[in-house]
Amino acid sequence: MIGRKQTITLEGMPKYIATVEKVTEYYLEFLIEEVNSWTLQDQPLDIEQLLICTYKWDNCADIEFMGAARLHFCGERDFALLGKLIEKIPEIAKLFRTAEAK
Repeated sequence: MIGRKQTITLEGMPKYIATVEKVTEYYLEFLIEEVNSWTLQDQPLDIEQLLICTYKWDNCADIEFMGAARLHFCGERDFALLGKLIEKIPEIAKLFRTAEAK
């Protein structure tokens, strides 16, 4: 389970990669990286660490933004994408939790 990756697609484009960092009886911790560009072979090319999420099984979450919470946005669309990503955090945690149960 540790190291398992999941590509997160928003608005029809693979935009983020979530990677399991830690799993305990009480919570799951995963890193989300933003993919800024892809190769012609659909491999991530330019990746930046965006946030670490600690998602507890009681559905509470702590989100720590990388680089002392410094965020860079290029227009309104970037703000909207971050909101959509945060909305998907419970879904991402459930994907990893379901995979662990198998």
